[in-house]
Amino acid sequence: MRTILFAITLLLAASCRADMQHFNFEFRGFWDANSNYWSPDQTLGGTFAGDDRNADQQISQDELTSLVVNGRDYYSCPTPTPQAGCGISYFAYQPGDVIKLHVWEYHYSYEFSAVIDYQTLDPAQAFMNEGYLAEEHGVIMNWMPTLGTSYFLVPTVPEPSMIAMSLLGLGLLGTLRKRRRSRQPVCQETLGDA
Repeated sequence: MRTILFAITLLLAASCRADMQHFNFEFRGFWDANSNYWSPDQTLGGTFAGDDRNADQQISQDELTSLVVNGRDYYSCPTPTPQAGCGISYFAYQPGDVIKLHVWEYHYSYEFSAVIDYQTLDPAQAFMNEGYLAEEHGVIMNWMPTLGTSYFLVPTVPEPSMIAMSLLGLGLLGTLRKRRRSRQPVCQETLGDA
């Protein structure tokens, strides 16, 4: 009976899916194409979480569970209206590669207008386009990546692989079984001592 329970436990552990993956990312240091100056402290960053449901070793847009870029939650955007909207046009992350994303946002009113577009798909294009217009005064910023732009991506909670966790579990079970056997009294019979 114990062998059957052990086999069932092992099969259940092997079939468990990994938890959702959470990451922090940051691009730092951009060239302002409009003002012609280098800003080493300008950042494009945020967090994302996803669940690799199809087990293709990457997180695509339909597998996202959250995406925050420069403080704005683009995953939970409400339905766009003529006055305001935001959304995700593209997202892909594969371990060992640079995050690929394109998010957008706009706000229109009689006093103020803003259009924001963040993308990391094409390094030849501006990663951050921000345009603001208030009472005839406008500001447009186009932040371009350069060779000096650094990129960081850090998992917020490192996740051990399934194989490592299975081996650890089997090792613990083996140790417990060995300890249990060493505690049982050993019966020694001697034959022919009479």
